[in-house]
Amino acid sequence: MPIPFSTTFGTLPTPDMINNLPLPLLTENEREPFIKNVDHILRITAVTDYFESKGKQAEVEELESQIDQMVYELYGLTPEEIAVVEGGR
Repeated sequence: MPIPFSTTFGTLPTPDMINNLPLPLLTENEREPFIKNVDHILRITAVTDYFESKGKQAEVEELESQIDQMVYELYGLTPEEIAVVEGGR
């Protein structure tokens, strides 16, 4: 199914574009903190009262922030680059 034009801003990714994304290869130990945080988020959001629980939502936001920080470190982003990435927040 093609990606709707409105979500791609007129540019459809080509296989070459996808293949050239700078994705670092991580060891199992390096992947573990990411997996742990994502699994924790999935457990929290799977409960029926997630949308009514500000505490659970705050916990997910904190876990997402930790993942963001790990990604910034993984790619070696500077504080200036992080500010650009987070500029929409």
